[in-house]
Amino acid sequence: MQRSLTIFEGAIKTEATREAYLYQLEKFREWTKIKDFDSLLQAPQKNIQELLEDYVMYLKKKVSPNSVPIYYAPIELFFVMNDVTINYKKLRKLFPKKVKKGNERGYTIEEIRKIVKNTKSKRNRALVLLFASSGIRLGAIPDILLKHLTKIGKNSYAIKIYEDETEEDYIFTTPEATKSIDEYLDERKKDGEYVDQNSPLIRTSYKLGIEKAKSCNLDTLAHVMARLVSCVDRKKRGNRYDVPKDHGYRKFYGTVIKDTQGITPTMSEKLINHIGVVQLDGSYFKPTKEQMFESYQKVISGLTIDQTEKHEALIESQKGKISELEQNQNRIDNLEKHILQEQRILDLVAVGGLKVSRKDGRTKLKWTIDPDDPDSIRKNFPELFEEEKDRTIG
Repeated sequence: MQRSLTIFEGAIKTEATREAYLYQLEKFREWTKIKDFDSLLQAPQKNIQELLEDYVMYLKKKVSPNSVPIYYAPIELFFVMNDVTINYKKLRKLFPKKVKKGNERGYTIEEIRKIVKNTKSKRNRALVLLFASSGIRLGAIPDILLKHLTKIGKNSYAIKIYEDETEEDYIFTTPEATKSIDEYLDERKKDGEYVDQNSPLIRTSYKLGIEKAKSCNLDTLAHVMARLVSCVDRKKRGNRYDVPKDHGYRKFYGTVIKDTQGITPTMSEKLINHIGVVQLDGSYFKPTKEQMFESYQKVISGLTIDQTEKHEALIESQKGKISELEQNQNRIDNLEKHILQEQRILDLVAVGGLKVSRKDGRTKLKWTIDPDDPDSIRKNFPELFEEEKDRTIG
């Protein structure tokens, strides 16, 4: 490999970013008509500066104003890592003004239901339900291995994404999505694939299951998702659609999260894998996987696509609420019983049936009457008394 590329790739932390950056860098090289990247660095600095300025002007005519910085970023990184001094501030001044994005809304549940109905394979069904139930970004999928999945709750998955990166986090799946993922994995096993913890969650298409499983790359996933959403009537506005083909699921997911009562704003942002409501949330708000899932359970019904599954999810949600109410009622009953006992003790002290004293930091109650005397106060408060006459309260 050319040394300039080796240095360039050394600055990139994830495989998904590496693929995207190399793609844009190769597009730039093709535009310059220079044979390789090492040769690109041999040009005089002034020529490189003019070349980059011309390329930015070219991009302004070819791509969306909002995309110019994205196309440019890999090129700047390449020259920075290879110690080429360029007037980057001047280049950024050439960027066009950003425009309002056409992607204004997410998919509706009816649209996702239609997409699921039109899927032809278990893999694609699992993929759509994974998007809808977790709000996962497309770029996170290629790196997910089965070792990143753990069962949680009654029938959900907790999936670790961006492992060992600063963005490392958990996403969750509804029972509906979990079932679809399990069916997809079972199909792969039946087709002869040796599935272990290092197998990719979503593999490329195969003719023979025994072929070594390779994770779907970003280009393949993007093409698959584009085909799947073709059944949805998306309105085109300029160069964009009113619903982004991949991010539309994430917008659906985020909307459901935000519309669900009982989830704090900070936890909502955490479930969407954002830093938080304020910048400090990313440093100080560190809920456990279990705490995140406790909140996620409140949105399972809203994220469930199939109507039958949705009805079952709603029933489970109601059962959970009933159980929580019963537990709260038990706590209230126990508290009332404790308060009543304490009041009865105070009543005994008030009428002289008990004498209170303190010794060594402990409270001691001493009978001033015979608790076995049927004519004593014990007759009115039988449940308060024990066999012994002295009772110590710690």
